[in-house]
Amino acid sequence: MKKIYIIALLFLVLGKTTAQNLIPFLGKNGQYGYANERGEIQIQPNFTGFLDFWPPKTLGMNTNQNNQPVFLLRNGMTIAGQFRAVPVVNYESKKGKTGDTLGDLLMLQNNKKWVFINQKTRQIREYSSGQIRENPRWFSVGGSNYHSLECRFEYGFCRIFRENGAVNFIGTDLKEVFPTDFLAAAVGGPDVFVVGDASQKMGIIDRVGKMRSPMVWPRLELAGREGYFLVNNAEYFSSASEKPERAGVLDSNGKLVIDTIYQRIKPAGKDYLIVHNKKGVGMVDYAGNWIFPLEYRQIDYVYDDLFIVKPNSGRANVVNLKREKQFKNDYDEITTMPYRVENKPFFNVKDGHLLGIADSTFQVFFSDTLTSIAFASNQKYWPKINQQFRILEGHNSYNNNRFGIRDKTGRRILPGIFHHIDVLPFVGGDLYLVKKDSLYGVFDTEGKVVFPMNFTDIRPEEARREWKDTIVWAKPVGSKMYSAFDKTGKKLPYPDNFKPTNYRKDLVQLELASGKPPVLVLSDGSRVAKPDAQEIYRMRQVATAEGGFLYKKDGDRYAVLDAFLKNVVPEGFVVPVTDFMETRLEWTGLLPVFQLPADFVAAENREKARVEAVNKPKPPIVQNNQNEAVKEAYPGVEEAPGQTASRNDLPKTFEACGVINARGEWVVPPQKGAVMVPLSHFLVQELSPADRGNNDLRREPYTIYRVNSTDKTPILVNAVRFPYFKEENNFTMLFGKIDPKTSKRTYAFFNEKGDQLTDFNIVNSGGHLQKSNHVTILDKNGQPRDLILDAKGKTLVDLGDMEAIDPPHERGSRWTVDFLVAQKRGAGLRGLIDSTGKTVLPFNYNNLLVLEKGKLLSCQNSGGGTDLLDWQGGIIFSSPQMVRFGSYNAQNGYLLASSDDLTVVISPDGKLMRTLPYKTLKVAQAVDFQQFAQFSDKVSNQNFWIDFVSGVVFRG
Repeated sequence: MKKIYIIALLFLVLGKTTAQNLIPFLGKNGQYGYANERGEIQIQPNFTGFLDFWPPKTLGMNTNQNNQPVFLLRNGMTIAGQFRAVPVVNYESKKGKTGDTLGDLLMLQNNKKWVFINQKTRQIREYSSGQIRENPRWFSVGGSNYHSLECRFEYGFCRIFRENGAVNFIGTDLKEVFPTDFLAAAVGGPDVFVVGDASQKMGIIDRVGKMRSPMVWPRLELAGREGYFLVNNAEYFSSASEKPERAGVLDSNGKLVIDTIYQRIKPAGKDYLIVHNKKGVGMVDYAGNWIFPLEYRQIDYVYDDLFIVKPNSGRANVVNLKREKQFKNDYDEITTMPYRVENKPFFNVKDGHLLGIADSTFQVFFSDTLTSIAFASNQKYWPKINQQFRILEGHNSYNNNRFGIRDKTGRRILPGIFHHIDVLPFVGGDLYLVKKDSLYGVFDTEGKVVFPMNFTDIRPEEARREWKDTIVWAKPVGSKMYSAFDKTGKKLPYPDNFKPTNYRKDLVQLELASGKPPVLVLSDGSRVAKPDAQEIYRMRQVATAEGGFLYKKDGDRYAVLDAFLKNVVPEGFVVPVTDFMETRLEWTGLLPVFQLPADFVAAENREKARVEAVNKPKPPIVQNNQNEAVKEAYPGVEEAPGQTASRNDLPKTFEACGVINARGEWVVPPQKGAVMVPLSHFLVQELSPADRGNNDLRREPYTIYRVNSTDKTPILVNAVRFPYFKEENNFTMLFGKIDPKTSKRTYAFFNEKGDQLTDFNIVNSGGHLQKSNHVTILDKNGQPRDLILDAKGKTLVDLGDMEAIDPPHERGSRWTVDFLVAQKRGAGLRGLIDSTGKTVLPFNYNNLLVLEKGKLLSCQNSGGGTDLLDWQGGIIFSSPQMVRFGSYNAQNGYLLASSDDLTVVISPDGKLMRTLPYKTLKVAQAVDFQQFAQFSDKVSNQNFWIDFVSGVVFRG
């Protein structure tokens, strides 16, 4: 049975859940339901699509019922249509931690509607998904709406919008709270809501509809403590002349606990309020009791019960609620720094011309005549340099900046001489990137030089998972290229590059500036302004040893430029689309070009000349004469200016073919009646036009030219195994020959430079060399002989009079071998050897085969049946019939040996667990379902799951 395609929705539910794993259950009706891990049916088999598994955190799935799409919930409910399921989360406080998942509630979304579902009561409430989901701008209380991760309830209520923008709420019982909607509304706390009307005034209402505070407030906001609201803060009014003293505080019962006599009120932690009026600044609690009277110019909350205060008639200090000073001395200014340790801040303290720094012990580390003191590292992903500070000794303007680094004691790590200091990011170490005038350098946290001040640019490259080393690209003074270094300043063996990156060597870089034509910066640093610069930059780029190519498809041919934007294709030659392979160009760096017939070139040149003549500027006095001349030269052709030359289709045959490098130099001169195919940067194969794309064995040998090498001796072979040398074939390839006398076919391995790695005596092998390779050769007497070769073609093991049994290699690993089943050549019992030739199992077995390396083998027993063996030769299972087994490795360590109608389950310790009369199709990859595999019943042709550890079968 083929499993139909379904869209399965997986979503991680926040919080704990007691739901259980569900497994697809194949019913007798041929449809699927779901059962728990004990095999007890939870959802009846009425569905034609299924998830492989249904973990507790999966809310539901899209499937089909009665040939109609439905969304299936864990409780068996179905909703018509396809949806995305979103968990419903309840937040008790807007400023609280992560909310609790409401396990029975679920919301489904698609582009037509949103469906709220209580899975326990099966209650459903639907809303259109096209609704406006924002309050009007004048409404000052925010609120949470639905978004991609969760449906957010607050204090048990969720705001919903009608299509006309009107607002209501639903509770966790999915009942709407108010009989009539509001123009604007938001949850205000436990059982209370902030609402607004058409007069753009706001009030407070409870869940039973009682107005706690009438609609009289132009602005109403949530305070720092739950159950309280700020009203009419003056800073939010647009009156420019004067700000009225109208700010106050309401409680959730609508009582005005702090009268509206202040210009502005700001929460200070959860227990206090900082109030402002024309007399000054003070602080009260939520009952309106004075903590600090209106005698201050500044009060700022710090943490716990500490505040920065500055009296109207005095200087600043940090005090507690008892107004006890924490600093020994007062200061002109005290400010907190952004970076905190265990929620405790550092302080900048300013006293006249002196600026100092202190921590939460209120001891000043150092002070000096400084412009600023900042942490040396304050970026999220940068190293945290402990207790070192970046100080600015000059004015805060670039030309006058004098940055330095000091430690906690004030000791100078770096002198205050730099125009800029930053942390060198991404390199995994504490390093400072500094700049003075136009030069860059790098220092460590002890002030030692890592990169001297001798670079015009230093750019660390953001670390990527696949990179072994973090790379720092730096451009030395006088160089137009970047060089690669590690974080210690050691130069790395990467080629220099125009652009500081190691994953693409750009030949051309694009610069765009407003109001200026685009500029192309070439690999040598030169700059070229071109109107089509952006189009050129979008061309594909390939760097080579000789520079590089830029190329793009242009009809039935390719336009190809060199690294300096010159046409690299010789005059009279072309690069046809039919003979161009991008990947070959990238690996070889060589470009085949084809010579056009002379009459074809002449026709295209005439067309080009015609268009140039038409478009040539014509003086007014002789314009008619010029037009007549054009008509005479090209009769019957329109003379409209701006014409472009039409292009004829390329011919099917070409005069000759040669190969050029990125400098346009011939590495193989044009050869008549030939097609040239680069195999590597050092080898080019010559084919006849009839042999295009054919490297199979043939009687007439292919000529392979050596290029970019002092050895120019061609290689003559009758077969080439791969299209070109590349990393995937370890830059090795099998070339074949035919003996003209005996017609025997033999092969040898070559590398990309044309070095012959083995003799031409191989008759059976993989197409390229890996770390260890089984090959069969013909010895000097013409007899077959099995060898194991290394990656360079050297013999590791000569099996002598033994032969390896085909196939000796693991599935998918081609001819790389760790173990070989071998026997006396031609006949005899089999044994097992490793890649060094050491005997693992003695030669005592009939039809021995490796099923799972290091774990499982099979052989024919004395009765003609099949035995499954462990790696020591012990019998795990015997079948009276001859059976061909394959093996499957489960994540939990079990092995499944499977034939067409039998599966043998083997425990992690190599013991027989059970047999199942089905064929194994696959084992589960999910961590929570390691004991499950999918099986096929050969008789009914149906697929289903089995818990192969417990033996529970999930079918009717």
